[in-house]
Amino acid sequence: CMISPRRIRHCSSIAPGIVSHYFPVRERRWKRKTGGLKDSARITCGVKGVCLTKIPKNESGIDEVLINTHWLHEQVEDFVEQWSARHEQLKTILYHEPILLGSAGTLLANRQWAGQEPFFIIYGDNLTRFDLRKMLDFHGRQRQPLTIRIYRRADAKRAGIVCLDENDIVIDFEEKPEKPKSDVGAGGIYIADNRIFDYYPKQVDNRSSLALDLSQHVLPRLVGKMKAYDSGEFSMDIGTPESLAEARGHWLQRMHGET
Repeated sequence: CMISPRRIRHCSSIAPGIVSHYFPVRERRWKRKTGGLKDSARITCGVKGVCLTKIPKNESGIDEVLINTHWLHEQVEDFVEQWSARHEQLKTILYHEPILLGSAGTLLANRQWAGQEPFFIIYGDNLTRFDLRKMLDFHGRQRQPLTIRIYRRADAKRAGIVCLDENDIVIDFEEKPEKPKSDVGAGGIYIADNRIFDYYPKQVDNRSSLALDLSQHVLPRLVGKMKAYDSGEFSMDIGTPESLAEARGHWLQRMHGET
């Protein structure tokens, strides 16, 4: 999803669950393991429904969210309708893709929505408690077109791997490399502004595939122009049924104050 922080007033933490976009997971396998979208959300959060965003009461600093949908989009739409009725302060926009455009393609298709000011790009296959306000403040002190959240001890089979210089500028980015150059992973949360579109492939309209991926087609072109942000906050991948089940246990332990 994408979040516009045009009128952020307070800190917010989010726990995105199954929102819109998935790593390759066969539908039958996902349904057999989790019982479908609603059950998988219950595995993550302990409640029925899709865990879109966790916003503390009276502390909402986000006023607008755009979520792209594809697989099981009807269930996402039903949940967002019910959720929005109880959270009127947050405007949620759904952008359905009958054919997936890819993470960068979704962004390009909604370039007008993104506008001129910085915006968040948040992948839906992460479970996290994350202070968006702190990252936005950090980004505002930099001059780069993109801030990338990083984490240590990343599994290169499941993450983009970055290398940093002494000033935490990304000097190398490779998606799921066979021979990783570091253990620093891209954490699936970014802040960008409209300068990001200057780093898109020049021949977007002539591409043989409709899908345009941030990690494959845009971020490698931003090497030297990305600032790394390491908050050390809780984050887990939930892009497979196995990692989703594992994350459930960790999340429930955190909710109950266990270590």
